[in-house]
Amino acid sequence: MIYYHQGGHGGQPPLWLMNMWFTRYLFDVENGVEDLPKAWITREDDERDQPTSYPDYPHPGCQDVTFYLSGNAPERGHFNHSENGQCRNRDLHGQRFF
Repeated sequence: MIYYHQGGHGGQPPLWLMNMWFTRYLFDVENGVEDLPKAWITREDDERDQPTSYPDYPHPGCQDVTFYLSGNAPERGHFNHSENGQCRNRDLHGQRFF
């Protein structure tokens, strides 16, 4: 299982999900946690305790996307969709890419 969130370092999965994993693997309780989706991602509009589930990771329907980094010393750099940086982009700290 993998869990991603929108916050900085240290965001934990929902309590109910952690409880299922710890109950299964620390106390050997057969609770079906292995049958849950393999990926949980807190999307932009999700509540922290209600992440979106995906059947596998990477998602079977996903496609590779190439991002190009551009510098802006001494300021922050950017992710770009094209090498020349002429595409829409958002700075790295904005955490949203489109």
